[in-house]
Amino acid sequence: MSSPKAALLTTPWRILCGSFLVLTLTACGNLLASRSPAAVTYVLRPGFVAEGAALPAAQRAPEGPSQEASSIVLQLATVGVSPGYAGADILVTRPDRRLDVFAASRWPDELPRVVGDLALAALKTAGSIQAFDATAPVAATHTLRLDVRRFDAEYRVEGTAPSVHVVIDAVLTRRRDREVIASFSSATEIEAAENRLSAIVAAFEKAAGEVLLMTAKQTEEALNSTPARHQGATPAP
Repeated sequence: MSSPKAALLTTPWRILCGSFLVLTLTACGNLLASRSPAAVTYVLRPGFVAEGAALPAAQRAPEGPSQEASSIVLQLATVGVSPGYAGADILVTRPDRRLDVFAASRWPDELPRVVGDLALAALKTAGSIQAFDATAPVAATHTLRLDVRRFDAEYRVEGTAPSVHVVIDAVLTRRRDREVIASFSSATEIEAAENRLSAIVAAFEKAAGEVLLMTAKQTEEALNSTPARHQGATPAP
């Protein structure tokens, strides 16, 4: 049976050994984490985004309501997404219908923000609409709500080039009384040129551009086909 004095002498050694073990495990964990590849960020720049950025300042869409512009002021609501699509990961659907992510790759922001920014740029290509995001302090006449149902690459056979699916639902409402003016869906499927992430991202860019331009066109047509008496602003005499 050990004496109290011996137990007292061994206690500091036990503490020292325990601390050394914790520090060793922490160092090993950090070493393993450092071997993980850093995520690569991919951006989407469809043609209408590049064209808008290249225009001289005098030719760009106005940043605030203008008296000379259309009386239609459209505000884009916060974009909604299907379950599993809210993050910044680049998503892929496997042949067994499992929703997965491409490793070490991401969008520059969460998907609702990415789609919202692209949608706003697409809406600004419509000359008869003044479009603003959800945070703009404007007296909007209409609101456009977008919901992303699909924004993923899909492998029908693992190892082959996947197809990118983009599906977006839209609901256009009049701000004054919340009446639904129109609802529609835009969708496309673009096959990647090869089974490489750069080619897959290029397919995402093309698909997103096509769908959002379709959405902008349908929104403009719905607004222009609405009689003036049903618009949010007071009709001209």
